Amino acid sequence: MRLNVFFFLLLLTGFATAHPLERYQRMMARSPFAPASEAPAAPEATEGFAKDFVLTGVVRMGEGAYITVSSRDKSRQFSLSGDAVYQGISIAGIQWSDHAGGTKVTLKRGGEYGVIGFDEAAIRAAPTPAPVAQSAAQNPRPRTRATGTAASPPRPRVIRSLPTNTQ
Repeated sequence: MRLNVFFFLLLLTGFATAHPLERYQRMMARSPFAPASEAPAAPEATEGFAKDFVLTGVVRMGEGAYITVSSRDKSRQFSLSGDAVYQGISIAGIQWSDHAGGTKVTLKRGGEYGVIGFDEAAIRAAPTPAPVAQSAAQNPRPRTRATGTAASPPRPRVIRSLPTNTQ
């Protein structure tokens, strides 16, 4: 109760009034918690070394990504993630897209940059599997859990009379 009275007296005396926003501007500008500035854009990409590569897979992994790259003739394939380097090639940046095949990756080799993406022709040409109708021969009867044998329909019970011993 005493604490509430103390805060009430502070409010009445003017100690609890808000300070103007300008007082905090300099502190907010140097704050380590301020949003990071925009990352510098990668240098202009040229076709160069990247013209022989296509993106075959990309996965977000936390803050980074894991990509797989293949040569157009399918003779070479490699994967990169984070700061990994393969034969001097590393990831310089990724432009994420929400639609399938729209993501682009900027690769760097030495001072040379190149942008690769998914092979649009291969994506369009990929056949979608048609639903297959299963015949009775392809779809055998389900097995029971207890015996592991094929389940059969229940049979009617036949009750036979037992022989009686009469003497």
